[in-house]
Amino acid sequence: MTQVRFYLYLPWLTFLQQLVDNPPPYPFPALSSFLISLSRVYPPIFFKPLFACAASDKEFTVVNHLCTLRVHAKYVPDYWLRDVDMMCFALLGDAGKASQSGERGSRLGQLILLVELVSQIQAVRHAKEGNVNEARHVSTVKFASGLESKLALLVEAKVFLFPLRSLLPLFI
Repeated sequence: MTQVRFYLYLPWLTFLQQLVDNPPPYPFPALSSFLISLSRVYPPIFFKPLFACAASDKEFTVVNHLCTLRVHAKYVPDYWLRDVDMMCFALLGDAGKASQSGERGSRLGQLILLVELVSQIQAVRHAKEGNVNEARHVSTVKFASGLESKLALLVEAKVFLFPLRSLLPLFI
């Protein structure tokens, strides 16, 4: 399975760059269905630009990954609200780890992703006020409550474990 993922990943990078540089006309149902099925079959590969953006502290890199994420979101309508686990990992993965500048805390990419996520949730809320799509509103509420509970658990675990990590050298 790892070999299959590796072989899929290299052409995937080229494909993503082509999508950003020269996107097909919108809407493009064949591309949308391909990306949706890929997000379900190979989520780590599909969400790789999301993780790369979250892991970055450099503005130029974050902007490049954000362009890729915008293209994904254009052809996969529920991109930002699709997978609670992937979004949770992107928002809190390696949070608290020392960054390149030596400071602890969230990276620039994680903060940008949080702003984009909040923007998407607000867009659904504003659409709800206009009574546009009840099903989308319900799925967004489920996503937000699931994300909130998972983030709360991870934040609590990290807050509890970080003080213990600093004590480990004393016991060894």
